[in-house]
Amino acid sequence: TVRKRAEEHLQQERRRLAEIIEATELGTWEWNVQTGEARFNERWAEIVGYTLEELASTSIDVWERFAHPEDLKKSEELLEKHFRGENDIYECEARMKHKDGYWVWVYDRGKVFSWTDDGKPLMMYGTHQDITRRKSYEEQLKVSEKAFRGNFENAAIGMAMLDKKGRWLKANERVCDILGYSEDELFELTFQDLTYPDDLDSDLQLLDELVSGKRDYYHM
Repeated sequence: TVRKRAEEHLQQERRRLAEIIEATELGTWEWNVQTGEARFNERWAEIVGYTLEELASTSIDVWERFAHPEDLKKSEELLEKHFRGENDIYECEARMKHKDGYWVWVYDRGKVFSWTDDGKPLMMYGTHQDITRRKSYEEQLKVSEKAFRGNFENAAIGMAMLDKKGRWLKANERVCDILGYSEDELFELTFQDLTYPDDLDSDLQLLDELVSGKRDYYHM
């Protein structure tokens, strides 16, 4: 009875783990660092457009075959750091060649769980997560930020970013020219310090409405 209960509990845990992996769409890998033998799940293969049968590999060479050369070098350096104990977890963002010829981004994460008697890494386990969409968004954001920065810095009008308390976070050259302060001097002040007293109450009222969502913008 005790053995059967233990078997049932183990089956439940395996089923639970399999469901978590399926729900999170994680590719999994197991690697014998000393022999090079490796096992991958179906999702690991799907990320690069293959089935496990098509990959037909039980070696870590399959990772080396698909990884971008630049990222493979980075991965090897991070692995060595993990093996030396400099990093508790191995983490790497890398490109892999999809079956259709384009590159997909994966977040590769793993950890050594057993070591040889002489202190060498033995069994390592980890996951692959497809982060291609996130990397695409990041690239688009970089382009948008670059365009915004160009417009911001070269605008003919004064432009600035402030926090809710009126502290200056960023200001272009034109703002400094208009107010007569250097950027360093300006950042020591708040916009309340610079606003004419008779205008301040109206300005703060409009700002409160802006912050609370009662208006989208204001001018005065």
